[in-house]
Formats: sequence, structure tokens, C-alpha cells
Amino acid sequence: MRSYSILKKVAIFSGLTILGIFIFFYVLLRFFHFSTGSAAVYLLKDSSGLRLTNDISFYEIDSLVFKIDLTKIFNRIFETSAMATDTPLLDISFNASTGRGVIKEFRPNGSMIEIALSRFDDRDIKPRGLIIGGDFPPGDSGLKREASGIAFNDGKRWYHLWCNANEGIALTGGNVYETTKWEYLGGKIIKRTFREFIAESLHRADLDGNGVLIKRRLEVIAGRNYIDLIIDIKNLSERVLMIDYAYGDEPWIGDYGTSYGDVGWYPGGLIMNETYIDPLKYNLAGFWDAGNTLAGEAGDFTGFANYVQWLGKPPTMVYFSNDFYSVNSGKPLSSPENRLINIVWKGMVLAPDEVERLYLRIGFSTEPVRELSELVRLIK
Repeated sequence: MRSYSILKKVAIFSGLTILGIFIFFYVLLRFFHFSTGSAAVYLLKDSSGLRLTNDISFYEIDSLVFKIDLTKIFNRIFETSAMATDTPLLDISFNASTGRGVIKEFRPNGSMIEIALSRFDDRDIKPRGLIIGGDFPPGDSGLKREASGIAFNDGKRWYHLWCNANEGIALTGGNVYETTKWEYLGGKIIKRTFREFIAESLHRADLDGNGVLIKRRLEVIAGRNYIDLIIDIKNLSERVLMIDYAYGDEPWIGDYGTSYGDVGWYPGGLIMNETYIDPLKYNLAGFWDAGNTLAGEAGDFTGFANYVQWLGKPPTMVYFSNDFYSVNSGKPLSSPENRLINIVWKGMVLAPDEVERLYLRIGFSTEPVRELSELVRLIK
């Protein structure tokens, strides 16, 4: 009887200890904005010597000397909280000063969505701001490349949904300035809760000597299978400018590093060949990992899908291709790595100080889509 009493006390003590730890971390997360991004410390050794940081990229793994990584423990706290409250929860690790970070969403069914912001390199040049792309921290990804860009974890594995966004701005007929060439002027978090995240980042680009200001606004609400990206372009020069802007991606839907199985789709049906679609008649398009029969593809595919929807000013052209530079309507979407969608606004005329707004909704599925008719449900 006495041994039973001791066991009971041990059980109660253990339970209270676990509850106390949970409450402690909850207070840190809820009231002090301590995120899972603060749950790791890495010691790196590179050409400049030893460096201590809580942010490490996939490309810096070889420089890692020592680490303390409690990310999985903090992830489990969020996961348990989402399950207990039956409510999806956001965990925000975006740093407005550095212009880098991640957004995680933990859902009651144990799944997770993660979005990387400016965590990729382009020829050793890193973008900054609210730009989609890059690898997830090692504590989340387990160094799996599927865990990058925008990805979904069903509790068993990661599924790649979007890759690094390919964005560029140019004077019509001029040089293209990609996001890595933009000057980062800073960012700010407008709203940050467990349910909603709204932030802005400000950039400047000199288009062949003509300055433009680019303000990006990202809106994320827990429970939605999409995020909203609003881009304002302001003419800082003293003359009228004609500006082109492009947003594209080769998303590698389902599995990272391969376009095998990726077939285009829009409200008018499937897209198996390189083609243009009418951006005035339709306002969304994306990819589906279901196999392109015109490319001779058959077998098991993940069934995951994505889409981009243009909600404001319609683009001039939207096309699917195997590269960014040509569209051949008789050629199947068959590239092993580069099946892409590109959305282009050409010849936007901006007077001095005038602003043009572009509004994109970037969506994805969080379960396999097995029939073409099911794709339309993604936008409801």
C-alpha cells in the first residue's frame, strides 16, 4: 500500500512538472514572442572564424562545429496545443531586421505547413524581405530538401509545394533585376498572433538608372490553404516609366528537385503542352503532380497541387513552358526539372510618384487530389 502511495506521488509530481514546463514555454511563446526559431544555437567555423547564430542554412552545414537544437521539442508543444484546442496555430520566426525567417502552421490533425522567407542563395547572393523560397531550419527539415519553399508535412514526410519564387522587374525592353539585386530598406510586422500574420518589406531597385520602390505585404491566416502577397511598385524617377514585372516558379510539386509528373491545370482543364492561357478569361493556374500522359508518364504520383491566383490587375500573359524564354504549343511539358508557370505584367505605365498594385494569392493542397474535378475545390 505504501509503495502504491509513493508511485502515486511520483506520478502526480511528474504530471505537475510536465504541466509546469508546458505552461512555462506557453508563456514564452504567447507573451514574449519566443518562437521555435529561437530554440536552436549553432556554432559555425568559416573563413571569418567562429560564429554563434540561431539561424543556419542548408549550405552552412559543412561549417557546423556544435549545436543545441530544441526545435522538435518546441514543435511538439505547438502541435499538442493545436490538437488540444482543435485550432490551427501559427509560429512566426521572421526577423524584420535581417529580412529572413520562416512561418509555421501547426494543425489539429498533426500536420504542419512551413513557408521559408528569403532563405535561399543565388550565386552566393541572398535576398532579404518577404520573398518566398529557401530551405527550412535543420530542426524542421532533417536536411530533407523537400522541406523548402512552401511545404507540407502530414506527420510522416514532407511534400514540396512551391520552390523559390522567380521574380523580376525591368523597364520594358531593359535589363531584368531579380530579387537578389534589390536593396532591402527594412521590414515591419504589422500583426503577429497565433491566428494571423501580416508583415511588410520595403525594397528599392534601380532599373537602368531609374529608381523604383517596391513594397511587399504578406498576409497569412491559420487554417487557410493559401497566402496573399500584395506588391506595390512606385516610380521614384522624374519621368514616365514603362515597367515589366514577372512572378514565376518551377515548383517541383510533391518531390523536390524533379518536375516528373507535374502537369499544368487551370479552370479550363489540364495543360500538358507548353501554352499561353487567357489571363482575362481565367484568373488562376497551377501544377498538379498527377503525371503527364503526353510525356509518357505513368505510375504513382503524390497527387498534391498548387495554384497562383491574380486578384487585382490582370497580367498581360500567363504561360506554361519548359523554360522561361520560349513557348512552343506543340511541345509537351516534359522537362525533368524545369516545368514552370510564369505570370507577366508588361508595359505598366507609371508617372512620377505613381503606384501600381499587383495582388497574388498563392495556394496549395494539403491532401492528394485524385480527380481533375477535385482541383476546383482548392479555391473554395
